[in-house]
Amino acid sequence: MKRVGFDVLYETLIQPEHHIGLRKGLIPIYLAVVLHEYKRQVIILDGYGQVPTSADVLIQVNSNPEAFSLSYLDWDPEKETLSSVFRKHFRSTLLKQRKEQTLMIMS
Repeated sequence: MKRVGFDVLYETLIQPEHHIGLRKGLIPIYLAVVLHEYKRQVIILDGYGQVPTSADVLIQVNSNPEAFSLSYLDWDPEKETLSSVFRKHFRSTLLKQRKEQTLMIMS
């Protein structure tokens, strides 16, 4: 598992010598798009462990990139197959739970 600090990523995205030159305020939007594309291959970590990939977390990362890191999971075909089997097996259970949560919120 490869791990890189968000401070390093921010420096690469902001500094003109890397020929990207993003403004800091736009980075969470950029990260949201990229992380959505690679959501099964990367995780965000803070000092305590894995955190959910959400808008709130990306705002926190933007406020303090040094406190977070990004880890790339090396998925091989065997892990992908196992993941697919689990998704198929638990799909109906997860859908049922989501429906129940939605009904609870709506009532």
